[in-house]
Amino acid sequence: MLLLVGLFGSATCDDDDGPYWSGGDPDPYCRSNPADCPGGIGGFCDFDDDCDDGICCRDKNCGSGMCTYFCSGNVDCPHNMRCEHGYCFFACSHDADCGPGQSCEHGETICEYEGGH
Repeated sequence: MLLLVGLFGSATCDDDDGPYWSGGDPDPYCRSNPADCPGGIGGFCDFDDDCDDGICCRDKNCGSGMCTYFCSGNVDCPHNMRCEHGYCFFACSHDADCGPGQSCEHGETICEYEGGH
């Protein structure tokens, strides 16, 4: 019986961290070109399965859908991203740092969408 539990447990576990960042940096191209970056962090999405990594944020600050990660603080995000509203957003110091349709919000710290894309 113990052997069956061990086999079942190993068959259901994998190395995918799902909606949380597990290291590495997102492609910087996706930051400025989300429409050309399907599946990449910062790219447009409709469903979680559209994202190669992370989750599809459907929060209003993510526009109509953006691949990103869940977070509870900046340490949960890649070095070029910051945590806000429970999601990782690209860091910025002015609007020019953000992609199309985004602006540098929250005291010029993160790029957010002002509406859908």
